[in-house]
Amino acid sequence: VLNRPCTDRPTTTTALQSALNAGGSRVICLPMGGVFAGNFNVPARGTGDTSWTVVRADSSFALGRRVTGAERLPRLVMAAQNQPVLHVRS
Repeated sequence: VLNRPCTDRPTTTTALQSALNAGGSRVICLPMGGVFAGNFNVPARGTGDTSWTVVRADSSFALGRRVTGAERLPRLVMAAQNQPVLHVRS
């Protein structure tokens, strides 16, 4: 799944939530160094729905290559205290 092409490349908090809300299997690639502040919700899938959602960094790192301090990975940070950054509904 991780080697599949990106289906979404959100650059804003709103675009990230929209990508999470979209149906079907998705690979959401966040830009290197991006910071997404929010309390994101992954909606529940219907009975029998076998689709998946992957959220990963949009990078071309070779397998086994280490990330250095100069290369900032994307971050999800909570906007509201005492709320999860990523809530997967069931």
